[in-house]
Amino acid sequence: MEIKNDHNLILKEINTIEINIFSRAIDLIGNKYPQNSVQAQFHLPYCIAVSLLDGEVTPKQFIPSYLTNNSILKIIDKIVVKSDEAYTELFPDKLPSQVKIITIRDEQFSAEIISAPWDANNQPSDESLYQKLISQAGDEGIRLWNYLFS
Repeated sequence: MEIKNDHNLILKEINTIEINIFSRAIDLIGNKYPQNSVQAQFHLPYCIAVSLLDGEVTPKQFIPSYLTNNSILKIIDKIVVKSDEAYTELFPDKLPSQVKIITIRDEQFSAEIISAPWDANNQPSDESLYQKLISQAGDEGIRLWNYLFS
């Protein structure tokens, strides 16, 4: 999403999305397209496609109708995921990856993350945990947070 937003890319301009990541992430992908909501949660191409299409990844993107959404499937078809040995060596302490988007005009934009906000060595703040809970659970998340931490 960051690459798309930083370079004002339009989905139809994207030709290929290359992802280099630790090997365990590839093991979680399984089928080319997720077959159910549980698989979709761990299916990196699906999550990337949804984020590019909707600008977010929340529980509402894991309902059955989304799994067969033609726009999402077309984006998944553009994604190539490759294992990177250096990234694999950093896992599980870090969750590194590199994303490269190649446009139909052969422009290339990339970004690398070595240490993600939620990997083992980062301690998210209460505020970032709260915001993530709210983005995922909405009003129920607010009630749960208040119940747990009041």
